[in-house]
Amino acid sequence: MSGTGRRGSRSWECNATRNLGVRYPVVQDNGFAIWKGWGGRYWPTTWLVDRRGVVRYRHIGEGAYDETETMIQALLKEGKGEK
Repeated sequence: MSGTGRRGSRSWECNATRNLGVRYPVVQDNGFAIWKGWGGRYWPTTWLVDRRGVVRYRHIGEGAYDETETMIQALLKEGKGEK
């Protein structure tokens, strides 16, 4: 699931995800309820959550793209039963 706090129309979000071929859930959190629930204080913050709902990775700020991608791949493998 991907989330965005972009303030705008729902149709913009739907069109953008459709045009990009995104096939996973995307949530628009204009009221920041999800952001606040996860304790977000800094923008941007990336959280990676496993299938059980456990936060397995958090990065605050820009960058760390390789590290984030490595963790995404590890979590995907775990989800398929691979180690």
